[in-house]
Amino acid sequence: MNQTLEKGLSDNLPLEQILISSFSNEVQLRPEFVLFFLLEGTMQINIYDQKLALHKHDIVFIKPYEIHSVLDTSPDIHVLAIFIHARFLKTYCPDLSQIQFSEHHIRCSETSDIYRMLCTSLAE
Repeated sequence: MNQTLEKGLSDNLPLEQILISSFSNEVQLRPEFVLFFLLEGTMQINIYDQKLALHKHDIVFIKPYEIHSVLDTSPDIHVLAIFIHARFLKTYCPDLSQIQFSEHHIRCSETSDIYRMLCTSLAE
């Protein structure tokens, strides 16, 4: 079941936020940059051929048009999904193919500077 929290496009914002409590296993290919914040539960996701096991408070990044699928979730799964539209990203990075990640996720860790900086920046 997908429950919409806020549709940013109606406010001329370049993103949408959705709270997701169940996933299908179908392969996804979206034009948006996707951020998944695991609020509760665990999930296994496949991005191209990389399988990731994710836990509460982990963060996942999926580039536009990157093939991915959710393989499995715990019954208590709750994910905040943020979809950032390509037209907005192109104002900062005209060639989206130049976006590269060394990792597709950040694990929840109070000792990780990257995790702390990202959470602090998003909270502001």
